[in-house]
Amino acid sequence: MMRNNLIVFMLFMILIVPITGRQIDTTALANEYYARMKNPYVALALSGLIPSAGHYYAENWSRGIVLGSVRIVLNFLAFDFLISELAWAKETNENLNKFYLLTISGFAVTVFELIDSNREAGRYNQKVAEEIFGVPVEIRKNYLLYIDNKLIPPPGFDRSPGLLYNAPPVN
Repeated sequence: MMRNNLIVFMLFMILIVPITGRQIDTTALANEYYARMKNPYVALALSGLIPSAGHYYAENWSRGIVLGSVRIVLNFLAFDFLISELAWAKETNENLNKFYLLTISGFAVTVFELIDSNREAGRYNQKVAEEIFGVPVEIRKNYLLYIDNKLIPPPGFDRSPGLLYNAPPVN
């Protein structure tokens, strides 16, 4: 009888426990995630200052090279048409129209790059979190980590109301 109970218990542990999921020690893993994560707002700021620096920061080198090259070429051509218009003072506005077109195109590429570098940093964070934890995770507010709808806070995170969605009241 005792042996049968032991066999049933062992079968339960072998078959049922893996189905229900495993417990994750989140403290050490969360510290590793928050140490390796990339801040999407830093990526956005870097892309605004230097073409494609935000993509390099988010470790998407190929996209950074393409967008940076397009941005630099458009700006160079726009400047070239502006200088040629001013230097030769032609009566036609052909070069000036090209300057306007290239400037607007360069601005559009810049805005796209700003938005995309922010999203790339978020994708990088998602990839890193799933690599570290080994389970599907959710990233909210661009960097806060949630597993099973439970916040895994960064070290020293202030849990004051207003900083989190559905934050518990402070006593």
